[in-house]
Amino acid sequence: QLYAEVVKGSSLRGEGESLYRHYDFADASVASLAQRNVVDALLIVILNGVERQDKRWDRRHLSYLQADFNDIVATAAVVLPSGEIIWEYPGTGDEEFLAMQYPDFDEAFYNTTDQVRVKYITSAGLERTLEEQESGVFGKSEFSRRYLRLFSVIAAELKPGLQNPFKAKESSSSVLNGK
Repeated sequence: QLYAEVVKGSSLRGEGESLYRHYDFADASVASLAQRNVVDALLIVILNGVERQDKRWDRRHLSYLQADFNDIVATAAVVLPSGEIIWEYPGTGDEEFLAMQYPDFDEAFYNTTDQVRVKYITSAGLERTLEEQESGVFGKSEFSRRYLRLFSVIAAELKPGLQNPFKAKESSSSVLNGK
């Protein structure tokens, strides 16, 4: 329901490993959320499925398969109450949130063939992957390893002074390129 209120449209951008979904946001809904929560901007993170060309390696990193794979990717954006996107993380390249498929190199090896089939990860396997917790010096985290990694990447990409009122207004392309 929140998605339907906040997102007014989306489009695919890029190609191959750089394919991602760009989102446009509903001004009134974003403004209402920002005002209700007394914030200057919203960090919106959306998980979506995409089929894209990718290279997947076997466990020993000796062989790879380049093919179309289904992945769950994360797109994030910092959105002002006006609906303007001042920062975007497209979730391209090696940054899939969750792989939905894998190449079965073992099956090809044991059947002595070069034909490597792409298979879907089972629902139970996906659940175990999402539930896997980070272990550290002080014990296990209460958050999933996947979500911790996602938010660590997003936090590293965000730069201090993103919304500095004393800085000259930058073009959206320079903000997206991290300048």
